[in-house]
Amino acid sequence: MRKWFWVGLILLGMIPEIQAFNNLTYVEVQNRLLGGDTLLLLDVREVSEYEAGHIAEPEGLLPVTPAILPLNSFVLSNEIQRLPDDIDIIVYCRSGSRSASASRILENNGFTRIYNLSGGFSSWPYESRSGGFGDHSGSWIDQYVDYEPRTIYSPDSSGRITLSNTSLPENRTRFYLEIHRLTEKQLEVAGLSIMEPGACFRVTLLDDFGLPLFSGDSLALSDLVSISLASDVLQTDLEMQTFVPGRGWIPVESNLSDGRFIRLEPLLRKWYRLASKKSTALAEDDKAGENIVRIYPNPFNNELKIYTPWKAKISIYDLQGRLVERVSENRWIPDPDHQSGIYFIMIEYSGRKILRKVTYLK
Repeated sequence: MRKWFWVGLILLGMIPEIQAFNNLTYVEVQNRLLGGDTLLLLDVREVSEYEAGHIAEPEGLLPVTPAILPLNSFVLSNEIQRLPDDIDIIVYCRSGSRSASASRILENNGFTRIYNLSGGFSSWPYESRSGGFGDHSGSWIDQYVDYEPRTIYSPDSSGRITLSNTSLPENRTRFYLEIHRLTEKQLEVAGLSIMEPGACFRVTLLDDFGLPLFSGDSLALSDLVSISLASDVLQTDLEMQTFVPGRGWIPVESNLSDGRFIRLEPLLRKWYRLASKKSTALAEDDKAGENIVRIYPNPFNNELKIYTPWKAKISIYDLQGRLVERVSENRWIPDPDHQSGIYFIMIEYSGRKILRKVTYLK
């Protein structure tokens, strides 16, 4: 009995550890950044390493800010509940050892969408940035430092956000704030293209660890904030709009003064734009046409047949309003990489738009 017991221990020691998370190469991570994928970069090195250099966005795209939760100083284990569980998390360190350990910790805490960057930051050949969060066009708003209202400008000064230290959300003493006006390339990658003159802006809000503060696409504040936007093209029918997942671009009340649209509200939103009053990227259902659009799921595979009596342009969007795919043959076969969840089918014809919601289950 004793002999077999020791043999059993030896055999158990030879069994390789089961690893559920996936490893990604730096090429795969860069391709996901280039594609505008919704993901979180998580740096588990120490703060001094992060400030010496960390992963940045591909050239010409919107700023990407890795969150920082150091492994060795136990910040990750103490703050793990802050991490989102509904998006892919790409973990990295200097060489890949700490990030593999961190990935196992995340999995043991119920996270399922974990990826480890093989080789770590030391092998990263693409864009990087030194210093703190963001691209440094933004700034920290601190309740105990900023006694006067602060204004944060977009790099081209066309977007401005002014708020006081009393505007911070509840249970927050400070946050990092940026606003950026999107270029045509950035609009295309974000799936938010505007087919007419105007301007589109993204607001970034981060906590002390570089994690997004938005709940959905907005954040309630405890006092008023001023959002001021300007467009290169002054049109009498322009209005300020904001993006609401599942509804698309909706108008919000604003005042026009000296060529700038100004809105006051106790809320910050992730996306704003100036566009024609008749323009929507994702409109609500067109009641006049919705009854003659039919969507038929194929019970034997994942195909959806989309019936329309007209020659229509059909696009698929995810719950965040991002363009997933354009459909050419009135049918949609979801890619195996698509996650289960809610998607929106946009049918455009003769200047009209019909939006239908579907739930995709793998």
